[in-house]
Amino acid sequence: MHVIALLLSVVLIVVCGSTAIADLLHNEARVATLRRLGLRRGTEVQVGVIKLLAVAGLLVGRGSGSLSVGVAWFLFAYFMVATVMHRRVHDSWKTSSLPLAMGIVALLLAFSA
Repeated sequence: MHVIALLLSVVLIVVCGSTAIADLLHNEARVATLRRLGLRRGTEVQVGVIKLLAVAGLLVGRGSGSLSVGVAWFLFAYFMVATVMHRRVHDSWKTSSLPLAMGIVALLLAFSA
């Protein structure tokens, strides 16, 4: 189970890390998506920092231990809220599928760590 938890952690680290960098660098596509979701200007930095903190927690926890489980549950909630927000503004399932998939990965990590 440790190997599975480690692989799931790596997936979450890559996805959260890359999107956090895009948020912090004010990537135009990310900013446009956040505006479409109804978030106000400047929120992308806060979202990016939250994701970086989650990445740090996953790196410190290294796929096992209570820190990884706590971060996994947080990320599950985060990605489920993101999925609901995308569906609320009538985004396609293609757009909503990434946060939904990452939420499932986080849930799997919570139960495998």
